[in-house]
Amino acid sequence: MRSVMARRPLRIATPDHACRDCSGSGEAALWCGMSVDAIGLQELIERELVQVTDARVVAHICGLLVEPKLMMRDWAYGEPGQQYPCWTVFEHDASDTTIVYCESGFGPRCPWGLVWSGDEKRKYFPMGMDSGWYPRFLDAYFESFAATELPIWRVFRTDASGTRELLTEEAPGRPLGSRCTLAAARIQRVAMTATTAWPTDADCRP
Repeated sequence: MRSVMARRPLRIATPDHACRDCSGSGEAALWCGMSVDAIGLQELIERELVQVTDARVVAHICGLLVEPKLMMRDWAYGEPGQQYPCWTVFEHDASDTTIVYCESGFGPRCPWGLVWSGDEKRKYFPMGMDSGWYPRFLDAYFESFAATELPIWRVFRTDASGTRELLTEEAPGRPLGSRCTLAAARIQRVAMTATTAWPTDADCRP
């Protein structure tokens, strides 16, 4: 199987909010309660990318992938100050969002989180709500603001019988506003040009 990702030297983040006892090895990741290390994460992502037939999507994702960085993020559904180790694998500076991998919290069922990058000054790096966590990396990517930059989105109208009518040709996506209803979101978030069977909404509540 041909690799679609360029291998990069592995590095573990070392700022104050990083997992201090992690040195970048697989053993360190296991110490933090993770069953996968940085190399394993790259392999997980690559298995998904080889299913994508649109080269624009693959190139865009690879341009935003970062060296996996293991850091502690704040969990809002437990004890005050509770944190879980998360791998940061994807960063989109324009929207101040990242995609992370975590086997605690909403994982392992939904281990891929689309989260706010965080506040370095306040040392606050939240894991967010269950609505931002997904079973697969690509699920998180296609729900991100980053994906709306690509002209791959088409709008369909679906009638009561399930028949779909194409309303627009491919174009960049329109970010969903905070006042957008779920019904409108389903109209705007439309079929991608990747030939992958996407799962229905998953319940990722802890």
